[in-house]
Amino acid sequence: MVFEELLFDNSTLIKLKIFRSLLQRPPGQYTYQEIGAETQLRYSQLAKGLIEIETDLSHANVLTQSFLKPNVGVLTSAIQITPDQYLEMLLNESIPYQFLLATLITPDLGLDAFCRTNFISRSTLSRKMRKFSQFLESYKLKINYRNFCLEGSEDRIRLFYYYFIYLCHHNLSWPLTVTKEEAHLQVEKFADFFPQHGLYVTNIMLTIFSAVSITRIKQKRFVTPNARLDFLFIINPHYDLQRFRDTFDLDQKNGQNEARFIYFICNFFPFYEDPKDPNITKSLAAFQAVSNPVWQFGDRIVAFITDSLQLRLSPEIKNLLLANLYNSLLAFYIFDGPFPNFVSFIIPSSQHTEIEIELQNKLYLFLKEQTNLPEFQYFKNAILPLAKVIRQILFPLILRIRAQNRLRVAVAAEPNYLLNFNLLNFLRELSFVDTFLYQQEEEYDLVISTLTTLPTKAPVYYWTHGTGNKNFPHLYQVLMHYFMQKNGV
Repeated sequence: MVFEELLFDNSTLIKLKIFRSLLQRPPGQYTYQEIGAETQLRYSQLAKGLIEIETDLSHANVLTQSFLKPNVGVLTSAIQITPDQYLEMLLNESIPYQFLLATLITPDLGLDAFCRTNFISRSTLSRKMRKFSQFLESYKLKINYRNFCLEGSEDRIRLFYYYFIYLCHHNLSWPLTVTKEEAHLQVEKFADFFPQHGLYVTNIMLTIFSAVSITRIKQKRFVTPNARLDFLFIINPHYDLQRFRDTFDLDQKNGQNEARFIYFICNFFPFYEDPKDPNITKSLAAFQAVSNPVWQFGDRIVAFITDSLQLRLSPEIKNLLLANLYNSLLAFYIFDGPFPNFVSFIIPSSQHTEIEIELQNKLYLFLKEQTNLPEFQYFKNAILPLAKVIRQILFPLILRIRAQNRLRVAVAAEPNYLLNFNLLNFLRELSFVDTFLYQQEEEYDLVISTLTTLPTKAPVYYWTHGTGNKNFPHLYQVLMHYFMQKNGV
């Protein structure tokens, strides 16, 4: 994950990679060669990482026996903690984590006291924070070492701290001074406005966000009003701007600003997946109550998508797409550029397929043209991030829509059930693939074969039984390429 690369040095990242590889397997005994092939690490890196992991677990008293078996391999059943728990152990040694947490919960500590507590010099701290500083600057946030705080707009700062705390802890432990109970109480006050608050993980995330906001409010760090948000409140009287005021004895101005921010989050956070979700209708009504750039640009984008990609959207699917677009566009409109977001903390750009990048480039060119128009200039400062977000919204939807025009894939391999079971089962689990056993007279979009020569006009993907399941990720990308190609994306 991106945020882990910002928090840890290379040796710690290797340990995390090894540990997750161990725990993703069914409990059992595995050779060093098997683990090395999975992690793609050199033997020296693997051996060093395994020894350091065992040392970490021993010092934490969470090992009942050694999981390293000399000349044999690793006994994963001896490991009694989860990857998230191991991550928390490593965070205790991470200077970037400790620094950022301290700026949130103990801002009065100050730089000198922090450096003394962690036995670190200012120059070393600055060096260890360099990657994080660059990451924050891309979202218009800056570390102020002298004042021991983050600088930037309060709404951006809260979003950053929220993602930071959630991804580091996943509700395992609670590093904040505000209690869970107090934070959850505030979530309940606005529960009617959060469409997905009843979902287990969503409730955890909202509680953490609430705790971060309460922490900042108690430190007299308030959000400032943003006139671009006014349209949401013009014809939406159910948004009670006084609801937050009495909770923390705020004056009228700060009380209303904090309430406005909460209602913004109510519209920004949800991501709809079920076209029949009744909250979609409410969301559309909120954005379409009065003319605004979010509504206008969202409709323009959908018109482009349906025309350029030749997508036929049912009314339900179109509303699903619009609701998710409006929510995302609202954030870009309010922040006037890039802002901290969940995906940017998790997924590096290198993990996207060629087809996804092609779609993103097509969207980028369209957005670049449209944001030159006066009515859409508000989005000009975030063309690339916006293209990425729209791609993320659109790509799964395209797969759903195109599923009826599935890829015809034939398997030409030795007729042995034991050899072919995993491959055939993998193909049959894919919603966009129809699987057949190869017949010479039939036409296919792709043939997967153990033979290097085959009488077919279709492209052939060479398959070797000996590699087991290791080829599946690459095969999936190949299948997706031909599926998107067949459907004109």
